[in-house]
Order: sequence, then structure tokens, then C-alpha cells
Amino acid sequence: MSADPNDLGDDSALFECRTCHEEPCAPRLDDLSSWARLCGYDTSCIHLCQELNERALETIQINPKLIADHQFFDFSPEAGKSYIACVSHPFIAKPGEPFWFLHLPPFTLLNGWEENPEEIFYSRLVHGVFDRVLHRTKEFALIVVTVQEMLSVSAIHKHFPETTDEKIYAMFDDEFARRAAWVRWLNYVYVYWNLESDVGVWWLFRQDQPLAHEPARLVLQGHWGWHDALIWAGNHRLSTAEAAHLHSFMLR
Repeated sequence: MSADPNDLGDDSALFECRTCHEEPCAPRLDDLSSWARLCGYDTSCIHLCQELNERALETIQINPKLIADHQFFDFSPEAGKSYIACVSHPFIAKPGEPFWFLHLPPFTLLNGWEENPEEIFYSRLVHGVFDRVLHRTKEFALIVVTVQEMLSVSAIHKHFPETTDEKIYAMFDDEFARRAAWVRWLNYVYVYWNLESDVGVWWLFRQDQPLAHEPARLVLQGHWGWHDALIWAGNHRLSTAEAAHLHSFMLR
């Protein structure tokens, strides 16, 4: 199925890749299912613009790009409320479908946790339902999302059961370590790598004590590329060997 912005009978949000014209896949746990308990969209393909109201609807009729490009929701969303969200490739959903996504404060949305690690504590995993399309082009769509529930990033380790699986952590290999950078803030270590912003991956580790010698658990991972922009959340307890491996990378 192709998403034609001129087909008003198609209420889905689906975009072709502008490079190869392939369509994205819906979020799935994939091979991380042994540790991840939640999978959703990264911020590169969805962000909340503002609450749904009559003035916003009027603005969309006149200048939808103003909402899409210059409106960023600066508060924590609330369960039961509806918001206007801007979505783009590789986001995919139909009306009535629920999905999870990562919500970041505006400054972090633009600059990343590497510039604003303190805003990890203000970031949320949001479970929403896609209600309807307000405006759509080939590049983006403005949709209505109703929030069902939220989970603070800083509470992930309390929400999900603890798992251990060294094979999963092995994906953080030496090749990745040589190319990656990291930043520490209180209980968290954020490790990230990207290839000119086209392909990238990041990991968020939590320490049991602030500024502890070594990270203790993996709570969030993200990956974006030409055909996906996904996040996985869980509570993976690092083994002694895994913690030492990560600590040795941080000493480089």
C-alpha cells in the first residue's frame, strides 16, 4: 500500500522512503525481545507540537508548516488529553492503532541528551492512540494523538522486571565502542554514535547509585536509519563482565 497525500480516502499515516521508495515496518521487539519489554518510535519521526484546540486547527488550515516545524510541546503530556503530533517517515499507523513513542523536552529534541543530559529526568515514554489525520503531504503529516499512559524514563528500571542476557549486551561491540561517545549525568550514562545523522544508535545505562564507578543496567536503546526509528525499553542487569567492558570503554 502506498501513501498518496492526494487520496483523501486514505486516513493512514504511511510514508515512502525518499531514497529507495520502500515503506517502513511497524515497531516490533525483534531480537531484543529477551530483554526489551516495550518498543516504539524514536523522536526522529514523531514529536508533539501542541494541545489540540480550535486555534491550532485554524492555523493548520492556513499554514501547517508553522505547526510542523516551529511548534514543540514544552510540558509533560497528560493521560486522556489529545495533542497534535508531527510524524514523518518511517512512522506508520492507522486510525485507532495504539503505539509508544519517546517524548523529549524541546531543547533536547533539537540538541539531544548529549547536550542536555539533565533532561533525561523530564523525558517520557508515551503510549498514545492515533485518532485522525489533520494534514498530510508526501514528507510529513499532522495527526491527532490521544495519550493513554506515560512512563518516565527515570522510572523504567522500577516498571519492568529485571533480565540478564549477555548475548544482547554483546551488540555493544568493540567496533561500536571505537566510534561512540558518551556523557554521564547523576545516575545515567548515555552512549551514542551516528553516521552523519543518517544512521545511528544510542544506549541509556542507569547506575544504582549516582556517580557510581560502573553502570549497573541498560534501560533504553534507540536506533534510527533510512527505514526505522525505534526505541526499546527494559531493565537489563549488567553482569560483572559487561559492566567492566562498558567501564573500560568510558576510560578511553
